[in-house]
Amino acid sequence: MSTLTWTFATALQRHVANLITAVRVVCLFLAAAFAVTGNALLAWVAVPLAFAALVMDWLDGYAARRLGCESEIGGLLDIVGDRIAENVWWVVFAWLHLIPLWVPLVVLSRGFVTDAIRSYALSRGRTAFGETTMMQSQIGYALVASRTSRAIYGIAKVIAFNSLFVLNAAQQMASPIFVIEIAALTATYLTVVLCVIRGIPVLCEAYGATDNKPSE
Repeated sequence: MSTLTWTFATALQRHVANLITAVRVVCLFLAAAFAVTGNALLAWVAVPLAFAALVMDWLDGYAARRLGCESEIGGLLDIVGDRIAENVWWVVFAWLHLIPLWVPLVVLSRGFVTDAIRSYALSRGRTAFGETTMMQSQIGYALVASRTSRAIYGIAKVIAFNSLFVLNAAQQMASPIFVIEIAALTATYLTVVLCVIRGIPVLCEAYGATDNKPSE
């Protein structure tokens, strides 16, 4: 293997997780764009695009751990991708009258507050997740930074978003939607509750997380 090829392969391995995140953002924007066209076919195309974006939300983190390329910037980009998906999709679904307007308002407000705290914490050497997480208490770590908490929240979002995309597509075809609507709204409200619950420890630990840098 030539030096150039080896260098390229090494660089690709180092950035593969961030590339997955970038592709995820493209997929989520395409899904949103297709969902609002009013075209039944495009609305159904949005469903697998949204699912792919949600799967890549897990895949980028998995790739980073497996390839040993976890980094602060990678974790920050992952959160950025999450925020783009949540903010864009919740607003789109509210605009389509599939969910109440208060849902995106609550999620966006929570995101603005916690991200501001996390950004300052990052400047002090604290990260949202990982070994240098800003969550220092056991309950804070369990609710926010643990893999179990993140997995439960992730599954809730997958069910909510996919159900809403399916609901939107079904409405375009005037298909029976009662069961889908119940599932979508139930998953949506559960996701919002989890979103708020996971944001409370970030507020509670804001002072301690930003007061001092982690020990070397």
